[in-house]
Amino acid sequence: MRIGLPLLLIFFTVASCSLNAEQERNLNKSIIKYLFSVNRELKLSIAAATHPLILRELKEDGDEKLKAYLEPKHHIWTDAIIGKTKMDGAIVHIELKVALISKETFEKAPNRIRLYAISEDNGANWYFVDYKIYESNYCKKFKRLIKK
Repeated sequence: MRIGLPLLLIFFTVASCSLNAEQERNLNKSIIKYLFSVNRELKLSIAAATHPLILRELKEDGDEKLKAYLEPKHHIWTDAIIGKTKMDGAIVHIELKVALISKETFEKAPNRIRLYAISEDNGANWYFVDYKIYESNYCKKFKRLIKK
């Protein structure tokens, strides 16, 4: 019994921070659409997939800031893997690690970048936030579950 209770607690802790099949399926579809949008430089699709609070704050800071956020990237984004996952009720935040391939040389970058997937409806719909914005104090109304 002494070993059983701690193992049971560990199991529930791990299980409570993982996604169910429906959440993961929705996340995977959203990631594919988002990476496609970034790689094809589809600014309206990128804006539609960006968390509304962040998008609103960027717009309030001026068109130039919003344009800079939506600017084409110098790399192809591919192979997103799931990192940290945090949940708070129906809110889910997931750290993704995305591989980069140079558009000029087609060489894979040595490091991955972080991208955050956010759902506020228990994984039915997903929004994305760049790691620079997620990890900064930009947009004070935006609640961050994953701490660095």
